[in-house]
Amino acid sequence: MIASPGPLTAPRPGLPLSASQRGLWHWPGLPVDSPLRAVADRTVIDGPLRVPLFRRALRRTLQEAEALRVRLWEEHGRVRQLPLPSPSSRLPVVDLRGERRPERVAEEWMAAALEGPLAPEEGHLYEHALLRLAERRWCWFQRAHHVLVDAPGRQLVVDRTAEHYTALLGGRPAGPNPFAPLVADASAEEGTRTRSDAPVAQAPTRAPSRTTGTLPAALTARLRARAGELGVGTLELVLAAQALMTARERQRDRVTLGVTVRPEGTSRVPRPPTPVRTSHTVTVTVDAGEHHTLADLVRRLARAVRGAGSRRPDPGAPPPAALPWVTHPLAPPRPVRFGPARAHTRNLRRGPVGDRALALYETPRGPTRLELDGDPDRYDQRALRTQWHRLVGVLGALTEGSAQRRLGTLAVLAADEHAEWRRELAQARRPVPATTAIGPLEATARRRPSTPAVSDEPGDLDHRSLHSAANRLARRLVAEGVRPGVPVAVDLPHGPGRLLTQLAVWKAGGALLSGRVSEGEWYERALRVPHDELDGKRLDRGEVERGDLLDTPPARALTCRHPALVDRVRGRVVAHSHRLLDLRARWLGALLGLDTGSRVWVSPLAWEHWAAWPLRHSARVLLTERPLPDPAPTVWCAHGRELTGLLNRPWTGPAPAHLLCVAGELSPEAERGAVRRFPGVTVHRLLDLPGAPSVLHRATGARPAPCRPLWNTRALVLDRALRPCAPGVAGLLYVGGEGLVEPAPTDPGGGAGPAVPDPWGPEGSVMRATGRIAVREGGGLRLLGDAGTPPD
Repeated sequence: MIASPGPLTAPRPGLPLSASQRGLWHWPGLPVDSPLRAVADRTVIDGPLRVPLFRRALRRTLQEAEALRVRLWEEHGRVRQLPLPSPSSRLPVVDLRGERRPERVAEEWMAAALEGPLAPEEGHLYEHALLRLAERRWCWFQRAHHVLVDAPGRQLVVDRTAEHYTALLGGRPAGPNPFAPLVADASAEEGTRTRSDAPVAQAPTRAPSRTTGTLPAALTARLRARAGELGVGTLELVLAAQALMTARERQRDRVTLGVTVRPEGTSRVPRPPTPVRTSHTVTVTVDAGEHHTLADLVRRLARAVRGAGSRRPDPGAPPPAALPWVTHPLAPPRPVRFGPARAHTRNLRRGPVGDRALALYETPRGPTRLELDGDPDRYDQRALRTQWHRLVGVLGALTEGSAQRRLGTLAVLAADEHAEWRRELAQARRPVPATTAIGPLEATARRRPSTPAVSDEPGDLDHRSLHSAANRLARRLVAEGVRPGVPVAVDLPHGPGRLLTQLAVWKAGGALLSGRVSEGEWYERALRVPHDELDGKRLDRGEVERGDLLDTPPARALTCRHPALVDRVRGRVVAHSHRLLDLRARWLGALLGLDTGSRVWVSPLAWEHWAAWPLRHSARVLLTERPLPDPAPTVWCAHGRELTGLLNRPWTGPAPAHLLCVAGELSPEAERGAVRRFPGVTVHRLLDLPGAPSVLHRATGARPAPCRPLWNTRALVLDRALRPCAPGVAGLLYVGGEGLVEPAPTDPGGGAGPAVPDPWGPEGSVMRATGRIAVREGGGLRLLGDAGTPPD
């Protein structure tokens, strides 16, 4: 945009960076010439403007402001700066009067100019251009490296240029030079290097997102009244709101914030002569624990901010990039005059942003405006707007009630976020009648007795044959003492006999005992079905196929609350009720779209829990050692280890529509490999949680989807006070509703973990902590890990 200044006429020893510049120069991971380090303003001038006089006025201003025409370089780990002999006299003028929409074209032009690189070693640190929008309307664009100038300094440049222009226009001299010369800072050499153990933040990759708005007049009045009551300013209330939000987000009481201060500790523009950068970011650390009162928090923040203005930046403090909030208290830009023309300035960019940066514009009696910038890799425009509304909502909460109220009683979520939370919970609700796991399977057999139900390598069994044999075996189990709630242990190889025995145990009212339960009262009182009683002479395929008529099941006093399966999940013995198994079967059938033509291959490691549920939807169950191409399964239902092995083998049949991982681990690489190998396939993961096995579902197709819970199950991401966390905020995952399993009576402390009252469910409902950390996103959940340590 401007020509490079000429070569240095004489070498001069460079000066070190000032105390206010050091923290900005050492921005972790961000190159010093990155365009993201730029600050930029636009000044719109309405009225007549003489370009030659404007160019002379600007040159005089830059000649006076020595700190704006410097060259920066680094040697031996230290950064030096050296003033250039004279500023550039070139001022690009872009005429946009011929454009249909000159204002929009100007915005696009400035956005493109902001993406150009900076050149600290060549002196390309301050650039400007003049855009003509109409006969009497101009736009003055300014861009500078953020180590050179802060917001008051940029306002001073605009004021001084306007003063020079008006003086030239009237033929009189301008006032005294308001800019201080560039001199060495007495403590500048100390701390030029950042401490090696200082926190490192991820460098931004794109320009910050921005959203802005003016607080309602009523809220502004209430904030000023509360500030007057506590003897503080609006800034301290804003910092208190940020501390409360951050403590809830990070699940930690101790919070460190950043605030921009000047030597006198206020947001007023320093008196001349002054350098163009006087402000620096200091850190304020407070305890925002829920037992503290609002008044205590605000007053501690006020003391910290007052003391910060007299301190020099600590080289070992966290850099601005590592802070959750950096607040810039600013006075609104002042209107100026270029002779008869009026001008007003608006900020375009305030430099790089680590997480969130807030510009607080306030006048004693005027409106209060909040301009929020955010890291675009963390906040898109919608998420940033949500952050703005959340901050405003917390500010409103700070003005309500007594200043002595505990912080734990203050809400952080805005009203619309609470409504979204309720909508997410409502998505999992389904009006499902309560029934047993075996009842719908028997109803399917009566409707479609001749439909193939089970296939293995020797052949097929229809529903009539399968249920007839299961009914005969169920009557024998009843004679052996099987009743509702009695556990039954079965030791059979993989095949139709195993599935038939599972149905028979349910028909008799018993609970199938998982092979993983090998101790405890359930195991001790379980009825053992001998191996040779079932899979040999008395229950071979010939006997099964001789069931020409659908024999009636034995009479049973079975309810949907009786246990249907006793299993060990994450080291704890739990009981799955009939209602839960049927609900899970309905849910999976809807997820996978099962019908009469569907074929589900169930692997040997998955038979115990997952061999019977496809029968509810009239789908055919394929019980073979591995999936066969004829008949080709539409669903592979297997353990993660088996799926991983199958994906590494050749497959000659049609591609399955769904891969269902019901247990074990399936790596993200395996999921992506499956999607590449079988175009159009969807990989489904069922996730086990303590007290709620197989209640979370995650689908990976062309794009991964968030986890969503089983029907009529509440997956709640809550903070330490059992309040809902905002989207993107990590919290502890609780599960409530019908997806909970019942603890086995003999498991010490309750096999499913302790239950606590569920404040978000029907009256009298309970929920259980899963020990997992999760965040809400995309209308679902994303699991982060165990809750051994709080999330960062």
